[in-house]
Amino acid sequence: MNLFSPQIVMFLGAILVPLFKGRAKKVLLVAIPFVALATSHLWEYFLPEVVDRIYLPGTFLMSDRLPAPVFFLAFMIGAVGALMFALKVDDDLQHCAALVYIGAALGVITAKSIFEFYVFWEIMAVSSTFLVLAKRTKIASDAAFRYIIMHLFGGLCLLAGLILCSSDASPIGCLVGSEMQAYSLNMSDPGPWLIFIGIAVNLGIPPFHTWIKDAYPEATETGSVFLCIFTTKSAVFALACFFAGAKILIFLGAVMAIFPILFAVLENDIRRVLAYSLINQVGFMIVGIGIGTALSLSGATAHAFCHIIYKSLLFMATGSVIYMTGKSKFTDLGGLYKTMPLTCLFCIIGAASISAFPLFSGFVSKSMIVSAAGHEKYAWVWFILQIASAGGVVVHGIKIPYFIFFGKDSGIRASDPPRNMVFAMGLFAALCVLIGIFPASLYKLLPKLIYYNPYSPAHIVEMLQILGFGILAFVILKRLNAYPVDSRGITLDFDWFYIKGGRLLHKVADSALNSINAVSSRVIGDGAVSLFEKAFKSSQTTLLLIFVAPYYLIKGDNENQLKEVKHKLTETFEAGGVPIGIGAAVAVGFMVFCIFLSR
Repeated sequence: MNLFSPQIVMFLGAILVPLFKGRAKKVLLVAIPFVALATSHLWEYFLPEVVDRIYLPGTFLMSDRLPAPVFFLAFMIGAVGALMFALKVDDDLQHCAALVYIGAALGVITAKSIFEFYVFWEIMAVSSTFLVLAKRTKIASDAAFRYIIMHLFGGLCLLAGLILCSSDASPIGCLVGSEMQAYSLNMSDPGPWLIFIGIAVNLGIPPFHTWIKDAYPEATETGSVFLCIFTTKSAVFALACFFAGAKILIFLGAVMAIFPILFAVLENDIRRVLAYSLINQVGFMIVGIGIGTALSLSGATAHAFCHIIYKSLLFMATGSVIYMTGKSKFTDLGGLYKTMPLTCLFCIIGAASISAFPLFSGFVSKSMIVSAAGHEKYAWVWFILQIASAGGVVVHGIKIPYFIFFGKDSGIRASDPPRNMVFAMGLFAALCVLIGIFPASLYKLLPKLIYYNPYSPAHIVEMLQILGFGILAFVILKRLNAYPVDSRGITLDFDWFYIKGGRLLHKVADSALNSINAVSSRVIGDGAVSLFEKAFKSSQTTLLLIFVAPYYLIKGDNENQLKEVKHKLTETFEAGGVPIGIGAAVAVGFMVFCIFLSR
C-alpha cells in the first residue's frame, strides 16, 4: 500500500476532521475525496493511448472481469455526493466513520494482496456499524449489534475460505502477497464455499439479506446514504473476481430480484422499502455475474455504477423528508409536493431511474443484463427479470414518490432541506439523466469493448410495456383500495428463523458454558477462576483506555474526567456488559479450527 494511496488519504481525513470546526471542517470534508482522487492517478485509465485499461496505476487489481477503475470512480462520485449531503451534520462520529468506511471500500477494490483485501473488508464492516450507532437510539443500537454480528460471521467465513484455498501451509504467510484468483463452487471443496458465504453476507443473498432491511432504516438520514453505496457494491466486485460464470449465481440472483417485491409492497417504512429494492437491484447484478459473458459482466458493472447514483439519490430524497418532517412512515406523509418541490422532483428522477424508464440511467444498464440472459437462452431468467422489473415499478417506482409527495394530504408543510442537501440531490439527479441520454459515456468506461444499443425500437417498446403494466397494476390496486400501505407492524421474512434459531442456540450455549464453568471450578478452584476473570477485565479496561484517553486529551478535558471514564468502564466490565473476551475467544477458536483443517 502506497503512503499516499486514496484509502490512506481517507483515513488521515478521519483523523483530522475532529480537529477542525465550522466552515473549515466543511471545506475539509469536501476536499478529502478530491485529494484521494488526485492520488489515485485515475485519469491515466481514460487516456486513449493506454491499451490495457484493466490496471489502475500504483495498485494491484484483483481481476480483469470487473475493472476496479470503474468501481473506484463510482465510489468517488458517491463519496463526494454523500459527504456534501452530510455537511450540515454536526457529528464527528458520523463524519469519521464515513471517511474510514469509504477508505476501506476503496482498499477492498485496490488491494495488492488478499491479506489487504481481508483487512479492508473487516474495517469496512466495523466502520459502517458506527453509522447505525450514530443515531443513538435503543432500536439503532440493537440493529447495529445484529449488523456487526452478521458481518463478523461473514468475515470469519471469508478468512477461513482464503486460508483453506491457499497452497501455503502457513495460514498467515499464505495471505501476505497472495493474489486473487477465480474459484469454482465445487461441493467437495469447502474453501471456495466459505469464501462465497463471506461475500454472500455483504451482498445480502438470502438467507443473509436481513441485515440490509434491519440496519439501513435505523441509520441516520445521512448514514443510510453511505451505507447504500459501498458494502454491497464492494461485494459485487469481489464476487466477480472469485466466481464470475458460476451458474448457481443465476438462480440466486433471480431469487433476489423477485422475492423483495412482495415484502416491499407490505412495508410502511420508507427506508425499509428502499432496502428491499436494493436487494432487488443487486439480484440483477448477481445474475449478470453468473451468466459470465462480456455483455452480462459489462451490464453488472454498468448497473452497479448507475445503482450507486440513483439509489443514493433516493436515500437522499427520503432522508431529506425524514430530516425535515421527522416522519418515516408512508401513512404519516402525503401532499409534500406543495412545499418540497425540489425534493419531489429529485425523488421522481431517482424513481424513474431505478424503474428503468427510457432516458434515465437504469434503462441503459439494467437492459444489458436482461439482454444477456436472452442472448444466452436463459428464457426462465429473462422472464423472472421482466416480472421483477414490472414489480419494481409498482414498489420503488411509484409507491415511494406517490405516498410521500402526493396521495392523501397529511397537512405537513415542511420546506425543502438545506442547500447542501439540495445541491447533492441535484448533482446525482443530473447524472441519472445525463447517463440515460448519453449511455455511450458510461459504456466507454467498461473494460470489454462491446457494442450495445439500449434504444433499439424493440427494446423501447418492450420496456414501455413493462412500465405500463406496472403502472396499471398500481392504479388497479389503488382503485380497489387493495394496496396494503397502512401496515404499522414490522414485517418479518427470514428473521423469523433467526429469532427461533437464536433462542435455541442461546439455550444450548448457555447450558454448555455453564457446564464448562462448573467443571473448571471443580478442577482449578473458584479462586483461580476469579483471579483470571479479574486479570482479564483489568486488561480490557486498560486497552479501552488506550483509545479513550487520546479523545479526552484532544478535547482538552481534565484528569478527573478521565478517571471518571475509567471508573465507568470498570463498572461496566464488572457488570458483564461488554463481553469482548467471549467474541475474541470464539474468533480464536474458529481460527484454530480452520488452521487444523488446512493442514
